[in-house]
Amino acid sequence: LFLLVKYIFWYVLFLGVGFSAGEPRWFKKGKLSQYSVNYNYVGVGEGVTFSDAQSAAQAAIAAQLEVTVASTIEMQTTAVESENTSYFKDVFEQSTQSTINQTVKGVEIVKKEKSKGRYFVFAILNKKRYVSSLRVELDQLWSKIFQYVSDARQFSNDGMVFPALENYMDVQEFIPNFYTKKAFYDAI
Repeated sequence: LFLLVKYIFWYVLFLGVGFSAGEPRWFKKGKLSQYSVNYNYVGVGEGVTFSDAQSAAQAAIAAQLEVTVASTIEMQTTAVESENTSYFKDVFEQSTQSTINQTVKGVEIVKKEKSKGRYFVFAILNKKRYVSSLRVELDQLWSKIFQYVSDARQFSNDGMVFPALENYMDVQEFIPNFYTKKAFYDAI
């Protein structure tokens, strides 16, 4: 039994040394001097194919961004009627928890190498550009939400109840996405 354990130990040790011998230095370090971690999220990946290595590097970057935020939004529309007037009252209630899968756009492969039948890649995501693109997405979502709510209020003021309700119902699909992305944006 002792000999078997000793044999397995040496086998695993040599196997590990054999595979690591083909790894590029930049892959082992996880750094390239021209890409500072102060300005970029970085990730390295290894795989049997270039695509596998690229996916692993993107996953490494995504893991750094995983803030895990989820928002629950409730919207209640109440019709209020009195003798001379009728109007709708909107109530939005938000609670934030921790769980989100944020799509990572803008990852660049800046170095790739094939060694001993394996592919190695170094990927970056520029922090400033990533935050800017997230801000653009938030602005676009907010514009949609604002337009739907404004139209709904105008329909309501004009006495067009059903189009107002339809707009309030339609806007509900955008609100959770907005608040989830907003919580993520605030967290990074």
